Amino acid sequence: MATSVYGLVSSGASLFNEDILVERGFTKETYYTLLKISTGLGLAGNFIAGWLVQWTSLRRVMGLSMSFLAGALFWMPHVSTFPHLMLYAVGMALGGGVMTVVFFTAFEKVFGRLHLGQIQGIAQMLTVFASALGPVLLAYAKRDLGSYMPFFYASAVVVVALGLWACVLKMPMPLESQPT
Repeated sequence: MATSVYGLVSSGASLFNEDILVERGFTKETYYTLLKISTGLGLAGNFIAGWLVQWTSLRRVMGLSMSFLAGALFWMPHVSTFPHLMLYAVGMALGGGVMTVVFFTAFEKVFGRLHLGQIQGIAQMLTVFASALGPVLLAYAKRDLGSYMPFFYASAVVVVALGLWACVLKMPMPLESQPT
């Protein structure tokens, strides 16, 4: 679910990123700078997560991802300077980079290999549907509320709730590990 929500938020923010930045008072050139910086930060998040999953639990790594993402989403409505924007970019990009590694690492560890393809296929399908919904929700926010910022606040609340749930959720034992 967390990955689907990330897909929803990031697809919407990515599609309307230039207009979101204009709403916050930035230029078109700032959009291209943000795009370049975010790509590198996302890759850094991949590497950080790849290292962390070797030394700590997936729940903690997911919590880190959700923390970055929630922080960035809460922060965006307050962004007014380029350094503010860079803080947002760090949160979104690192959160997304870490989330990607958790997404592709978690299913085998949580569910085992027996039905891995089916489980991962369903997860991918949900993420694709959520990613398609993100731009629609952002467009409605802009049309009906006059701003993209309520979407960021609402998304942050959902991310925090999912992050807290992930902290208390008990991981199931993979099917092939269960006693017969």
